[in-house]
Amino acid sequence: MQKRKKMKDYDNLIDTIGSLEDLYCFVDDASLEIEEGYDAAAPFLKYRSKTQDPIEKQLLTWEIEVACFSFIGSEIFSFAVSNATQPGSIVLYPDRERMENEAITYITQRAREANSALLRGRYNQLLWQYPATKNRKFALAAYNCYCEVIQNCTERDSRDGGTISSLVARILENTLGLVTSAGIEPAILKERIKELLNNQSIPFATKHSVIEHMLGAGKVFKVVDFDGLLQLFESEIQKVIKNRIDDFMLLNYYLPTAIKISEKVKANAQPWYEQMGYLNLGMAEKETDKQRDWIKLTYYTAAIEAFRLSGNSTEKKRTEQLHYELKNGVTLEHHIYHFDDDEIQRRVQVDDLLKKKAKRLHKLPLKEFYGLLSKGLFFPKFAEILKITQDGSVPWLKGISNYHFDGNKNISKLENEQEQKHHILEVYGNLLSDHALPLLHYTLIGGIREGRITVNNFMEFLVEHTWIGKPTISYNLNGEPHQTNWIFQVAPAITEFIHQVRAWGESDYYKPSFILCTDSLALKLEGLFRSFSQRLNVSTSIGKRKGTQEALAHDILNNEAIRKYFDEDDRLLFDYVFSNEGGLNIRNNIAHCFYSPEEYHPDKMLLLLAVLLRLGKYDIKITEGDTESQ
Repeated sequence: MQKRKKMKDYDNLIDTIGSLEDLYCFVDDASLEIEEGYDAAAPFLKYRSKTQDPIEKQLLTWEIEVACFSFIGSEIFSFAVSNATQPGSIVLYPDRERMENEAITYITQRAREANSALLRGRYNQLLWQYPATKNRKFALAAYNCYCEVIQNCTERDSRDGGTISSLVARILENTLGLVTSAGIEPAILKERIKELLNNQSIPFATKHSVIEHMLGAGKVFKVVDFDGLLQLFESEIQKVIKNRIDDFMLLNYYLPTAIKISEKVKANAQPWYEQMGYLNLGMAEKETDKQRDWIKLTYYTAAIEAFRLSGNSTEKKRTEQLHYELKNGVTLEHHIYHFDDDEIQRRVQVDDLLKKKAKRLHKLPLKEFYGLLSKGLFFPKFAEILKITQDGSVPWLKGISNYHFDGNKNISKLENEQEQKHHILEVYGNLLSDHALPLLHYTLIGGIREGRITVNNFMEFLVEHTWIGKPTISYNLNGEPHQTNWIFQVAPAITEFIHQVRAWGESDYYKPSFILCTDSLALKLEGLFRSFSQRLNVSTSIGKRKGTQEALAHDILNNEAIRKYFDEDDRLLFDYVFSNEGGLNIRNNIAHCFYSPEEYHPDKMLLLLAVLLRLGKYDIKITEGDTESQ
């Protein structure tokens, strides 16, 4: 059996390449390994640094541009994004819509001549997406190439026992994207998948990923395409059960998929539910630490539900008794609020209504759509929050000292006024989570995924309808004027967020990161509040023992000279996001690196975008003897 080369072996081989033709042969031979290593541009970059031929350098530059595109599902993403000279515009690298004619001619030639099916697929998919060459023949060619790649992966694993088949699921995403966007008949794809699933050399994890894609592509794979698949799946799962390879994967991934297949082909799913019940009991038995009894209880709960669905009333009753005996001894540091069936149903209905409301918002003209977001119509109102907090106050508690622990375990004693603000922001946050944030999620995240919200139209609204897109003049120490535009500073965060959401929606394997966009926009918003204050001729400096320094976001927002220009509902949102007295204090937590990667939830970015739009709606008008905010 031939051992497949590792990427470092290929790195050494690249150094020995002496001609462009040799390079073509190398990338043809190693295309799957290069794709697996996620560095498709490396061979072309290395050889370009060696060659002195200007023609070769130009050809390699075009190859590097192609390699820098990310092919995710039916979408192609550029490697980098920056600001253009025109406010509100962006520059992409590479930009598939502005490629040179000579580059397109070269890519078309490579799409015909490359020996690697993967590379031919990439070239053809790029031509399919390029406006000037958008012809269905390129989509069909890319589809056929990707089907060939799936076949190659299957055959290679059978031959040398490698793990290249792990690429199959990602290639399948591209193929399904082409099938959907170009309306291609998927017969060849289905045949390649059938071969892969019947191949004993392919790891079950790969097969499982493929089956999940089949289940998720209901418009492509019909019930008839799952004939015999359940038996294959049963056989594979029994191997896992017998060898006890990974109970966690079996419980959380493989068995749920088996149930989905059973429901798809209208087969009896009860045996699988029963197996899930026994596995949950097994996982519960492994929890022997008293402090983890609450986890054990969740396994019992899951087992009870699984046995109920399996029809095994005996095991259900036995597990219910185990659950009862354990329940009273479970202690938690936090409170658990159990929703009854009516409350759960109410929340489901509310969620459905929010989704419908978001769809109605998406149908509005863009100016009206962004305008409504900037008005914050569906956010909780200050008067409403104030009434709730006052109605629930207890007079005798006002004499009690209150201490507050923030998210970073800092403790502070709260005075009555501070306690009231904490309470207001706490209630506001709860109402946000219950209604406004889910609606904002469906509106913005959903709008981005549907192509309704784009970088260009978001920037266009900021430039044309907010003060944020207007030029500002600042002066250096020499008194020289310098014109800037805030749009250039907020554009990278907005662009990064929209691209992350788009990639997130296109691929099951892409895990989005909202760290860069959240960090960037939070700090830029502090600058925007400072700029707004300076436009009003309100000082943003505070005195210190050794001089003065610029105020931070929460200090600016606490300045009554600034607060009076914002309406009370906007002040409430600004306080909630930036305040260090009961708010999220996002700017401070970012600046001091208090957030873990897991805490960079998209909701934080949604709130920052809401602040951006709400702040942007104000404008400064100079009137005789006064300055006012509109």
